[in-house]
Amino acid sequence: MHTWPEAEGEHRHMAALRSERPRMFFLIRPDGRVRIPRRHAPSASEVAAALRAADRRLEPFDPHAAAPA
Repeated sequence: MHTWPEAEGEHRHMAALRSERPRMFFLIRPDGRVRIPRRHAPSASEVAAALRAADRRLEPFDPHAAAPA
């Protein structure tokens, strides 16, 4: 998990500079909240833990977790 400020560059461009291939991208809101997209819902707890481990200031949330099935 890698994070960088928006001012440093566009996410896909910054990820392209790394040797490993990115598995997913997230937009980090100014308040530190990170929305977990629906397509990653099955692994939301793992993704949230990785985001928090990368930066304790991040607050991942899954808006679909409480949605009725």
